[in-house]
Amino acid sequence: MKKVLLAIAAVATITSCSQNEEFENPTQKAEISFNTAAVTRATGMTTESFNVFKVYGYTHAGDFSTETEGKVLVDGLFNKDVENKWTAEGDKKFYWPAENNVTFFAYSPVEDSGIAYTAPTLKGYPTVDYKVNNTIASQSDFLIAQKTGSIADSESGISLGFKHALTQIAFKLKGSETDVNYSVTKLVLKGIKNSGTYDWGTTKWTIKGDAVTPDYTIDMTGDDAATKFAGGVDAVALTGSDKILMLIPQALAANVATIDVTYTAEQNGTILCDGKTAKTVKIPAIEWVAGQKILYTIALAPGEEINISGAVDDSSWTDGPKPEI
Repeated sequence: MKKVLLAIAAVATITSCSQNEEFENPTQKAEISFNTAAVTRATGMTTESFNVFKVYGYTHAGDFSTETEGKVLVDGLFNKDVENKWTAEGDKKFYWPAENNVTFFAYSPVEDSGIAYTAPTLKGYPTVDYKVNNTIASQSDFLIAQKTGSIADSESGISLGFKHALTQIAFKLKGSETDVNYSVTKLVLKGIKNSGTYDWGTTKWTIKGDAVTPDYTIDMTGDDAATKFAGGVDAVALTGSDKILMLIPQALAANVATIDVTYTAEQNGTILCDGKTAKTVKIPAIEWVAGQKILYTIALAPGEEINISGAVDDSSWTDGPKPEI
C-alpha cells in the first residue's frame, strides 16, 4: 500500500445532533456516517485499500482558532465494512450538537507505533507525533484532515479532505560516459531526522527533540532491472515499496544529509570502480515540504565526484511550492 503520486480525497458524510446532550426533539438525532473515495501513494490504490482512520471532534462557538476552547464531542476509530460503509469501532454513535460548530481532526493510519495524538489541554489545536519506520518498505503514507461544520451540514454532510503529511523521496540513477556500464548495489541515506510533531493549527512540522538520524538503506543486490545500466542513456528510476521513502518534512542541514552509493563501473571488460567502497554524495540543503515528491537524480562517473540534483516532481500529490535545489 505504498508509493503513488496522487493526492487523497476522503469524504466524510456526517449528519446531525450531539452525543451526551439532551434533545428537545429526539427525531433531530442523526448518526455520523462516513463515505470515502480515496487514492494514496500505493500503486493501484483504491477506496478498498483505505480502511481505517481516527477522528476527534470538538464543539465550539464561532471559528476554531488558537484561542478556541472546545468540548470533545467525537473520539472514534472508523473502519470500513464489507459493504464499504464506515462504522465506528465499538458501536459508538456520535451526533451533532443542537448549537455551535464542530471541528474535526483526523489521521490515518492509526496503528503505527510511532503515532501519538495530543489533544489541546485548554485552548487551541491538537498535535500528533509521528516516527518514520527505519525499514523503507514498512514506511506508511501518513494522512491528515481538518474540517469545521455545524448542524446546518446535517443533510449535505461534512467532507473531510485528507492530504499527505509526509514528503516522498525517490531516486533516478544515470551514468556520465556512454561506453561505461554501471551496476549499483546499495544506497544509504544518512543525517535525516526520523520523527516530528505535526500541528493542525500551523499545518507545519517541528522536529522532535529526541529525533535521531537512522540509516535508510536501499539494497538493490540482485535487482538487475533497477541497477544495471549503460552510461549516456536516460536515467533509471528506482521503483517499488523498498526504494521510495516517506520521510518527515524538514530543512536539511547543509553538508549533513548524505547518500553513500555503492556501485561498480566497467568499460570493455576493465573494472574502473570495483564497488568495494561506497562513495558519499551530499544531499543539497533544502526544506522538504509535506505533500511533495522530491526526485533526486544521482549521476555516476568512475574516478570522479558523484553529482546529485533534485526537483519537485510535478506529477506528485500537490501543487505546493517548488524549492530551488
